[in-house]
Amino acid sequence: MIHQAIRNVPLTGADPVFPTPYRIGEAGAVAIAASAQAAADFWELRTGERQSVTVDRRHAAAAMRSATYLKIDGAGPGPTWDPFSGIYPTGDGRHVFLHCNFPHHRDGMLALLGAKAEKEDFAAAVAARGGQEFEDAIAAAGLCGAMTRWRAQRRTTRWKATRETRRSKPAPVMIWWRGATATTPSMAAKGRTPSMAGKGMTRL
Repeated sequence: MIHQAIRNVPLTGADPVFPTPYRIGEAGAVAIAASAQAAADFWELRTGERQSVTVDRRHAAAAMRSATYLKIDGAGPGPTWDPFSGIYPTGDGRHVFLHCNFPHHRDGMLALLGAKAEKEDFAAAVAARGGQEFEDAIAAAGLCGAMTRWRAQRRTTRWKATRETRRSKPAPVMIWWRGATATTPSMAAKGRTPSMAGKGMTRL
């Protein structure tokens, strides 16, 4: 579903860009088009001049992996993946993906786990936590990480029992808000609020 605001933005190129079943180019292009179109709208309000927006799916896909192609003075920036970032098993048979590439994320995760700055101690601390409980603690601490949802799990009882699955069932795949507290007209007319509201979901 493409929102009316960017429906007329030309998207060139085509997926697949990378060897994956996910339409990385399309998703990236729509996100970039939305922000670029918003900037163009603000510019028009300020100056009266209209700007055109075009996004290439291949360029958008490359932007989703920009660190891979980054050059500084003609050379790569060095390792961009922190040793503590990655997928770890939890104590209840689940797995979590932890993003520790920024120092404050890594230090925050070490503090949350009460672990030493050693990979084995870090992994052992994760293995002592439950998947959902740890994910909630990560969110509460403002850190970056979540349980992984493997494709094979989507039909399992465990996947269907997650809060995200239950809360997303009544809602469309994408919801667009205009303003900090506005809801979509169809929901407002029915006296409903978006199912993810107040559930720690990020609004873009």
